[in-house]
Amino acid sequence: MCGSVTKMFRKRRSRKEMEDRLITAHRELQLRWGRVTKADDWDFVRKWTDEELDEGLDETEGQIQFEKFIAVIKATLKTIAIVFVVLGIAGLLLFGIKQLLTIAK
Repeated sequence: MCGSVTKMFRKRRSRKEMEDRLITAHRELQLRWGRVTKADDWDFVRKWTDEELDEGLDETEGQIQFEKFIAVIKATLKTIAIVFVVLGIAGLLLFGIKQLLTIAK
């Protein structure tokens, strides 16, 4: 149902708006990947049919959502690893201090 709602929403957009949205989405994706295309390299989009434009927009927006999802997972795993290392170091320090105090008695 969500896909049909999205397609209905796209039908209300003009072709120019869809082309601009596709170019904007492609640029955002390329910035995430570290590759930037010059502004005049987007002429090929104007030659696409409406179906190709819809498909390209779907794929690009889906890829952006995937990239954002992966970024969240990556940040979560980094945070978990950092917390694990910090707690491990703190535990080793406490254990070492406890051992030193028992040896000193």
